[in-house]
Parts: sequence; structure tokens; C-alpha cells
Amino acid sequence: MRTHTLRVGLGLVLAVTVTSALSTTAPASADRGHGHGHGHNANAELVGWASLPADTFVPGSETSGYFTGNAAAPFAGQPVQGFSGIHSLRDGTYLVMSDNGFGTKATSQDFRLRVHRIRPDARRATVDVLGGFDLSDPDGHVPWTLWRDGGCAGAATLPAGYTCPAPDRTLTGWDFDIESMQIAPDGSYWFGDEFGPYLLHTDARGQVLEAPVPTPGVSSPSNPAPTQPPNLPDSKGFEGMAISPDGRTLYPMLEGATAEDKANGRASDLRIYEARLGRAGNASYTGGFTRYRLESPDNAVGDFIAVNKNEFLVIERDNLSGAAARFKRIYLVDLRDRNRDAYVDKTVVADLMDLGNRRRLGGQGDPFTFPYVTIEDVEIIDRDTIAVLNDNNYPGTGGRGAGVKDVNEFLTIDLGVDLRVDRRLLESGPAGPEGVRFATYNASLNRLAAGQLVADLSTGTNAQARAVAEVIQRAAPDVLLVNEFDYYPDGEAAELFRDNYLAVSQNGAAPADYPYYFVAPSNTGVPSGLDLDNSGTIGGGNDAFGFGDFPGQYGMVVYSKYPIDHRDVRTFQSFLWKDMPGASLPDDPATPAPADWYLPAELDVVRLSSKSHWDLPIRVGRHQTVHFLVSHPTPPVFDGPEDRNGARNFDEIGFWADYVGGRRASSYIYDDEGDRGGLRQGAEFVIAGDQNSDPRDGDSVPGAAQQLLDHRAINARGTPSSAGAEEAAVLQGGINASHLSTARFDTADFADGTPGNLRADYVLPSRGLDLLDSEVFWPTQANPLSRLTGVFPFPTSDHRLVWVDVLTRRH
Repeated sequence: MRTHTLRVGLGLVLAVTVTSALSTTAPASADRGHGHGHGHNANAELVGWASLPADTFVPGSETSGYFTGNAAAPFAGQPVQGFSGIHSLRDGTYLVMSDNGFGTKATSQDFRLRVHRIRPDARRATVDVLGGFDLSDPDGHVPWTLWRDGGCAGAATLPAGYTCPAPDRTLTGWDFDIESMQIAPDGSYWFGDEFGPYLLHTDARGQVLEAPVPTPGVSSPSNPAPTQPPNLPDSKGFEGMAISPDGRTLYPMLEGATAEDKANGRASDLRIYEARLGRAGNASYTGGFTRYRLESPDNAVGDFIAVNKNEFLVIERDNLSGAAARFKRIYLVDLRDRNRDAYVDKTVVADLMDLGNRRRLGGQGDPFTFPYVTIEDVEIIDRDTIAVLNDNNYPGTGGRGAGVKDVNEFLTIDLGVDLRVDRRLLESGPAGPEGVRFATYNASLNRLAAGQLVADLSTGTNAQARAVAEVIQRAAPDVLLVNEFDYYPDGEAAELFRDNYLAVSQNGAAPADYPYYFVAPSNTGVPSGLDLDNSGTIGGGNDAFGFGDFPGQYGMVVYSKYPIDHRDVRTFQSFLWKDMPGASLPDDPATPAPADWYLPAELDVVRLSSKSHWDLPIRVGRHQTVHFLVSHPTPPVFDGPEDRNGARNFDEIGFWADYVGGRRASSYIYDDEGDRGGLRQGAEFVIAGDQNSDPRDGDSVPGAAQQLLDHRAINARGTPSSAGAEEAAVLQGGINASHLSTARFDTADFADGTPGNLRADYVLPSRGLDLLDSEVFWPTQANPLSRLTGVFPFPTSDHRLVWVDVLTRRH
């Protein structure tokens, strides 16, 4: 055994012991004999505990509980309860799904189906509710009558004090009993239902995208549109549902046995179905299923999630609570059935009635017990840590004592063993203790006049800023460069965008929390006092040190979830172009002299950076810094035969090649403080920005982008790509059809005549950083999120956000 330090998802740092990796080939009965006792089964230890009070309601929500018959009803609002699905987000918060509400179709008409966003805090032992969204069907995809759209009006009787709500097609617990939730790669949501059972597909706002998908050969008595006699008891539908690491397959799991299986002596057998997700986002069953055998036919499952393409976690429990509860376990199951007994293999990894609790968390003893009837949420935090939550069945009692209202408890459990977690399953949650997502986005948040951007960002209602913020929230970068963001000396615009847009959920996306940011002056719009474009007049954007109609236009900002070491920041705004050895100074074609577009007096002031170049040290770990090297070279167009912008673009890109090229290559460089030299050899870095240069297409000087792509210190493998870019090139045609670069690598949607779509935006890590994953945020038209990219005039920008995940080293 070995001891190491583990940072768990609730912010706790603990010394724990880790045993060897699990063997997952045990048969279903292999763990028998490990029942409830004093030993800490499977080394599982409670390392974090938080609680949400039972009487927690959605602020400003409708009263509820009229149909329950409970003496305390109506309740003060919509209770935040019944958690039956969970999804971790990269910022440490979680999405949790409430089920149908008050237990049955007949008692849940006034419970609105909802997904909440919560933040557990183990230090305070509390859970904060940060918002959420209701499920609805505004486009009428559900083919049967909904409670809030005809069902209530047709009811024979209504409880005293209850009146029918205005028709709005909001979904309630009378319409569906959702018990499981997964998020697909396109950002849409899939819910597993028990009434049908159905698969329910919504966008990120909870709006239904298509008709509910029925389960072939299975129907419950509560099915609103049955095509066969019921063969599955009520409340035994899709209690759990996993999604494969590649996001292409759903695995909905029944909670109970079908009538056919019971008749064949399989009363303990549960079916795990497969449903493939198509390119259009639809789901279709493959026709087969795998069998899971319960330890007792009286047991039930609470959740089912993927660990990798073969292994999954299952919560199996009895139907008892309080002092009577005995069986609440989490199993690692392997679909490969290695012992060939026609069932998935099972290995217990945590006994929730026998957890180590050396710190007496939750006010409980050692061992810690979790004696609630329904424990219906498990999520992977990292390879040996999981989160587990209960469904408190509001206003249920008895878990922690007779007459005591059940609360929602959030457990963080160190399993004491390493799961073989496929990293893709962690991408939307915390990237892991060593994974960092770097991104660049030319967001076109520049304005035509000074002060206009601050005015637009002050309200929180600007449509473009909201859409840009949603793109960022969907991509969830840890460190982000935003190009074309007007500069304000006091950071006013940067803070307004962060606080009014990024920190506010856009269409149900998780808010982005960036406690650190950096802005600095830009050369754009700064008058030079010289005729730099040789037009015969002085003034205007072309004669500024960088093109712009006012100082700071087209500037940039960096947001970070990690600290920025401001003491060691370097900027290169004032570096003179002529001081670069072998500078590609433009030539006046009307004269015989070389490189003479600029007069000697002009070369004494002309700067290399059209905006600026920044070296921002990001402290991604206690002893590790990654240098974020950002810039925005000028477009290689909007000039004449002298190609001054093309030449400048080439050298602006080449500056970073020299900066990371070692002592000799960078010896000429000086920063705005006068310090000389480039990046220290061996330092890790990520180069990011809109480089305005495609490797093979467009108008940039040949070889411009290759200065970075072919650099020995840069890891250019694993080019970010998207299916949306490939689709756009085909649909738009024009010059795109004759491009040499691969269309799926494009990051900018430019005019179809010329230059066409190009790869202009780059995020390039150093060779010392392992590239885990990468993507261009460019959804296909069938993807609901394509509304964020659209077509001209674009709702956000003509550029697309680009991100890479890198594995950093801890020293």
C-alpha cells in the first residue's frame, strides 16, 4: 500500500491509502458474507458530508402537495428534493434532477419536473442551491395530454384550494416520472422515465426536442400511450441510465423484472438496454439487453453510471429505512461477463451501511450508515472518489429517526481503490487534479465607439454578450483568452462581462466562475502621428500602431480559474518591429530599395504587435506554473501590393516561435519593463490566440502558421476539430471546395467567395504538456447548440471557441 495526498471534489485535502486496482471478474454472489457489520468493507471511507434541509423550496415557486393528502400541505413552494440523477460540472457544482415529485402519478400533478444546480460545501456541511431549469414541451412533441395543457381542465375533481394553472406545457410528475439523467456530447439532455418507460430528450433549457422514445416490448400500467398490455410494475422503469465514454450509447436500466422474466424464474433479473445516439441526436434501441441479477428480488437499484466502456457503478439497496435498513451497496459491474454466467459481473466497492468515518462526519459515528430507503445518485469525482446522494421523498421521515424529516445528504466517499475511469467521463465535471482546459475565443465583443462596450455589458441583457457567455459556459475552459474585447484601463468591461454574463446561467448552462482576469493596453487605435499607410494623410485606424478607431478597440482579456502571477507577467506592446532579427519589413514596390515601405524615422517607432503579446504565468498547482502566451496578430489583408499586414502577421507569429526557442533564438527580445530574453528553457507554456493564419489556405504569407506548428518545443498533435466545420464547408461551398486544409480543423466562418472558412485560432501546448483532448466549438445544424454559432449575421462571432485539455505535471 502507498500513501498519497488526494484533493477531493468538495475542496478537502486528505491523506489516504490506496490499494491495488480492483479485480472486476467476481460473479454476482462473490460478495456474499460481507453483510452489515463492524468492518469497513472495501476500505471505503467517508471524507466529505453536506446536507440540504428538507424544507428547501425553489424561490418564488408555486405551492405544491395539494394531491398528497398530507396534513401539512400545501407546501410553501416547489420542494428541492427527490434527487434521482446527478451530473458533475467542471466548476465543482452539480446538476441534480428531481424525480416525479411526491411518489406517484396520482399525487404529483402540481410538482414541476426540474433540474437544480447545487454547490456542496464540506467545510460548512451545507449545500447551496444556485438555480436550475424546469422541463417543458413548448413545441408539442409529447403526443398525449399534459396536466398543464388539458389534463387539469379535464379532471373530474380537484383538491380544495387548488386551481388549474394557465396552460404552458410545463412538465409535471403527472406527465413523466423521470428517474435518471445524462448529458450527450451535443449538450442535450436524456432522461429515463418510469411511466412508459420512455427516453425523454430535451435541450439544455429543458425543452423537449422530440417525441418520447418508447421501450420495445415493455410497458407499465401508468403508460399514457400503451401499445401493449403492461408487463412491468409501476415505478420499475429506468431508475438508472449510463452513457458510454464516447457519448454514443445510452444504457437505460430497469428497476424491476418484467412479467416474462418473472415467469421464467428471473424475478431478480434487471435488464440493461442499449440505445444508440445518432448523428441527428436521436436515440434508437439496438434490440438487445444485458442482465443484472439483484442479491434479492426484494431489492431495487438506485443509479447506474459508466466508469469506462465496459465497467459501471450500480447502487443496489433494500426497501427499508432507519434501524430496519440493512442493505445499501455500490457495485462495480462489468458488462463483459467474464465468468460466462449470462449476467454482468459484480464486485462490491462500498457498503453504505458500513463506511469508515474516523472524523465523525455528519454527526454520525464510525462506521457511518446511510439508512435511507431511496439512495438514487452516484457520480464519479475522480478515479478513487465518488459522490452519493439520497432521494429524501419529501416530506418523508424515518431515515435518521422516527418523525424526523429526511434531508438530502451529499456524501463524498474515498473508495480506497482505483477505478479505471475513462477520462472523457470527467470532461464536463472537474478535469481531474492535474487536467487544465485552455481556450481561445475571438468573440467579436468589440464596438464601433469608445464606451459602447461598457454600456452594452452593464445591463446583462445584450443578446450577443449572452450568446458569447453561453458558448463559454458550454465549453467550460479553465483559462480563457478572449480576442476582440475592447480595452478599458480599469478592467471595467472585463468585470462587467464576468459578473453580468459569465457568472449568470445562460439558458440553463452552468455559470462560469473566473476569480482572476488580466487586461493591459493594446496598440489598436493608438495614434502614431505618422503616415504609416503612405496615403498622404495622417490619422485614422490605418495610421495607428495597430488598426483601430479608438485606443483599445479590438483588445483582449484573459479569464482564469487559477491564480495569475502578476509579479512575473511580461507584456511586449512596445517592442519595435525593426529589432527582430531578419524582420519581414514590407517593401515599397514603387522603389528599387528593399524593405523601404517605412521611413527610418517611422521604423524607430513602429511596433511589432498589432495589439500586444502577453506572457501570463498561471499557477495551476502549488508548485507548477504554465505560461499562457497570448496575442492576436493582424489579419494578413486590408493592405496593398507591399503586403505590410501579411509581413507583420508573419513576424507576430514568429515572435512566439523565438520566445520559446531557447536562449539564442530569444536573446533579442525585450519586454515593456526592459527585461531581456525569452521563456526559460523547460518552462511549460500554452500559446493561444487568433493567429489569422491558416496553414495552407487564405492570404497569409506561406509558412506563417508553420513557425509554430512545426516548432520542436510545441506539441501540435491532436488538432482541435469539429463536425460542424466539416458540415459548413460542404453546405457553404464556394472556395471552400478547393481548400487544401482539412475542413474539420476550421475555426472561422469567413466569406464563401474568399477566403472561405479557415483555421485561424490556435491553442498550442508545449511538448512537456500531454494533450488529453481538444475541440472546436462548432455544432452541426442538427445540434440545438448550433443556435450559438449560426450563420451570417452571426449571433456571436465569425470565429469559434477552441479548447485543449492538457495534463500538467506536479513537482
